[in-house]
Amino acid sequence: MTTIFFKNGIDQVIKLIESIENSTAFWYSPGLLSYEYLDDALVITELQIEESIFNDFKKDYPRLIAKYPHSTFKGTNTSAPVAPSKIALYASSDTIVKSYKPLLGSLNIDSDVYCSPIENALPAAQKLGIKATVAKHSISPRNYSLLVVANDWGFRERKFSLDFMKNGKNAVCIQESSIDLRPVDGRMRTCSFPIFQGTATLENISVKNKISAVIGNPRFEDLKPAPAPDYEKALINVNFTYGIFEEVRNSWVKDIVDVCTDLNIDYLLSQHPRDAGVFENYKVEKSNPLSVHDSIRNSSVLISRFSALLTEAICLGRPSIYYNPHGENMGYKFEADNKMFFVAKNKEELLTALQTIRELKTSNTTVDSQFLFKHLGNTTAGKASKYIGQALKDVAGFPLLKKVTFYDRMIASLKLYKRTYIKA
Repeated sequence: MTTIFFKNGIDQVIKLIESIENSTAFWYSPGLLSYEYLDDALVITELQIEESIFNDFKKDYPRLIAKYPHSTFKGTNTSAPVAPSKIALYASSDTIVKSYKPLLGSLNIDSDVYCSPIENALPAAQKLGIKATVAKHSISPRNYSLLVVANDWGFRERKFSLDFMKNGKNAVCIQESSIDLRPVDGRMRTCSFPIFQGTATLENISVKNKISAVIGNPRFEDLKPAPAPDYEKALINVNFTYGIFEEVRNSWVKDIVDVCTDLNIDYLLSQHPRDAGVFENYKVEKSNPLSVHDSIRNSSVLISRFSALLTEAICLGRPSIYYNPHGENMGYKFEADNKMFFVAKNKEELLTALQTIRELKTSNTTVDSQFLFKHLGNTTAGKASKYIGQALKDVAGFPLLKKVTFYDRMIASLKLYKRTYIKA
């Protein structure tokens, strides 16, 4: 695959993407190191790099430059306005509000924040001191040069994104966590410019003939390894939400508690705010995005089904176990290193994983930086917000990067109408 790196020369990038059948383009800014393991996810045949950034790219990625044939091109952006106007950010939930908090402090462009009428979004914004307005039906593209979402597949988010694109303005989707990227739900596929959190994501979604960026995740950039407790305690993340595998919730929890009991390991259930399970006979706390990291710090290991917390725990210096006896096949690959990240498919493998962690005495000093770099890019360096802010300012001045059809907009509008009025 011809792999293109650019900063502002979008005119030439669009021409290259259209003319080279097997190609992809990534936004880059000097010092952005999140592409180091890109060739683990893509089969690169050559590099084409915008001339103005070549020296910086060569300094940041000497291995890629030495390994692959490369050339440069001169870049221009004839559509860029004199000064980018205001951008709109839409938060679908309390979790995404938390993702926006550090990003808002790094934006060098005026912005307004809108949020969903549900999913605890507005209360979370108020608690974090973010001025936000609830948007139920629309966000006017006339007032903004760009829309930013962290979910482009929900009913509102899809319609809002398509509204902007219909008006010739780009919609950016920032990957908010390790998410299920199977094509059926269209995640990260409605927007015109996706920002992925790590190169590992590219193993789960096609970027052929697409223009995008791999940067990181603002929500995780302040997570640093914390001293391990002097006791063994498993934090069990119970997140069987939105009807997903709810039928196995109780047996899943019982398996883990049984194994912890056999190994004399204390435990605490951390129940997702939108998980409907009832656990009267277990030690349990209701979780939320503002408190769950403290719960991880107070534990020695995290056990979860598919969840972003698996990666977040490693950021905090805690080993994670992905417990999957029910055989969920999510569209995001996690590869076990059996040091900080483990996969268990039954009680016996779970017991072995916990015994291994006990023997290794895994602590914050053994965090696998390569694992985190592949999954979170520049996040652990604390620079995700900085570079995403730069990218948003650039993309606000780009021409529309993806065409939208009348059919797409009609279907999105009908689905939102049905969701809002018929099911209400």
